[in-house]
Amino acid sequence: VTRFALVGWSFGGAVITNTAARLTETRTLVGFAPQAKDTEAVAQFPGRSILLFHSRADENVPYESSDFILAEAPAQTRKQLVTLEEADHRLTGVGQRLGEVALSWLWHELELDTCS
Repeated sequence: VTRFALVGWSFGGAVITNTAARLTETRTLVGFAPQAKDTEAVAQFPGRSILLFHSRADENVPYESSDFILAEAPAQTRKQLVTLEEADHRLTGVGQRLGEVALSWLWHELELDTCS
């Protein structure tokens, strides 16, 4: 494996950022309602990318957690935060939208269109 993505939800924000800091083959992170605690390793991500999904109505993890994670990432990191106004912490009811955006992101970031 020469490139892959790490995906995490809630506490998984800390898991994927710390794992990616150790595995240089990690090309992108996708986080769903990620917590910000213990995600400082995101500062070690030059040349990688981060896609986050979060709802302002999240009752467990503040929306600002995603803002913090993206602010800590290096300036040259490709970053995107998809705001889901209508969702809760479980991202209930937005699965179709999540799938479409995440799959498009992964396809591009993992360069799947160039794979043989």
